[in-house]
Amino acid sequence: MNIARLSRIVQVVLWLATLLAAAVWIAMPKPPFDPEPVTVILGLVSTAISALLSEYAIALEKEKYSTSYALAFGYVNNFIDPVITRLTRNSVKPHLLIYMPQSLQELEPSNVQRVIAQIHEKQFSER
Repeated sequence: MNIARLSRIVQVVLWLATLLAAAVWIAMPKPPFDPEPVTVILGLVSTAISALLSEYAIALEKEKYSTSYALAFGYVNNFIDPVITRLTRNSVKPHLLIYMPQSLQELEPSNVQRVIAQIHEKQFSER
């Protein structure tokens, strides 16, 4: 069960409990318990939970479309997975070096060969 569905169920249960306590308060002349504090507390709790879940949903929606998430998702699904799949399909022991640039200038066409030479100079090896 995902969090959105679970939170919706919790909200509905709290609203129904608040409605039931309010109905007991209104309908029964001498209820078995004092429904006023129960109704107030359930109303406050359900309102607070609704507000928190709304904020959480908004934050999740923003994160879903964040630039860093989109770049990482695209990098893994559109580059890393296909490369590994193709290398393993060719029955060659794959050796993949993933380089994280220190600055965006390293990715400019005029600097790429220099960065590749620096990588080769460091003689990276498998550990």
